[in-house]
Amino acid sequence: NRELEKEVGKRTAELEYLATYDPLTTLFNRRAILAFLEKELKPEHGSNRQLGCIMVDLNRFKQVNDTLGHAAGDQVLKEMAARIQECLRQGDVLGRLGGDEFLVVLPGADKEALSAVERRISALACRAGAGDATVVVTAACGAVDIPTGNTAPAATVLARADDLLYQVKRAGRQGSAIATFKA
Repeated sequence: NRELEKEVGKRTAELEYLATYDPLTTLFNRRAILAFLEKELKPEHGSNRQLGCIMVDLNRFKQVNDTLGHAAGDQVLKEMAARIQECLRQGDVLGRLGGDEFLVVLPGADKEALSAVERRISALACRAGAGDATVVVTAACGAVDIPTGNTAPAATVLARADDLLYQVKRAGRQGSAIATFKA
């Protein structure tokens, strides 16, 4: 029975890990990062402190997959995930939404802190391939500053961050945009 209990415990831990983390980047997966954002936006959290949210999309990632292959794309995702993580403050949480999109939740971040993290992320670049086949992947960011006392719905915050992100992409891809959320 002890061996069986040990094996069940081991498999349960493995399943919990798979349900929470992205296997490629080892970041929170979509479900886990969205659950974290939801928790941070609840009145008992949101009414007591500011919150920031940054949506990140990798520029030219599709070109890496199309010209260099999916193994190169996977390497770019891992490298950019690690570089984004290095841009964060202690307590900030990064997750992979899917594909080449990431979400950063910044508990307690005022607009200045949010802007500083966003600038660091949008300055990132990663080279894939060599010679004429080199592709430089950069990051575009859309960020939402959620002031103290504002308990916005997560879907609304994400939609606003996504809108800002695509404004940046339409304006030339690299860079960032930030807005204060108003309910």
